[in-house]
Amino acid sequence: MLRSVLAVLAGFLVTGVVTTAMSPGLPIAFLRFSASGDAAPVTDGGELALLLAAHGAGVLLGGFTAAALGGRRPLWHALGFAVVLLLAMLAGLPEAEARPAWWLAISFALAPLAALAGGLLARPRPRRA
Repeated sequence: MLRSVLAVLAGFLVTGVVTTAMSPGLPIAFLRFSASGDAAPVTDGGELALLLAAHGAGVLLGGFTAAALGGRRPLWHALGFAVVLLLAMLAGLPEAEARPAWWLAISFALAPLAALAGGLLARPRPRRA
């Protein structure tokens, strides 16, 4: 049980690192401020698409990590990671209100699919005789 929990947490860590590292214009995003002093949200369609691709890649690798480290039943670990990730995304929804509706819809659809795809990649291959 502990191994499964740690596998899901490791998946979150990998997802965060990969998504942050691949996010477009990350240094520029830290310098982009609005008049109120808060960071201005990304609103350009191209930047949003790149951010979505980074999110998908991060979740794919996070699902792979959870499945690979979880031991037996890799798809169940990837599914557990996907469920917890969706709950975390729902909790962060009020902060994401600046994003367009299409981006949120694709992001919520992409997350569990990418996590399960990562779990499929982590499945052990059958040995050939």
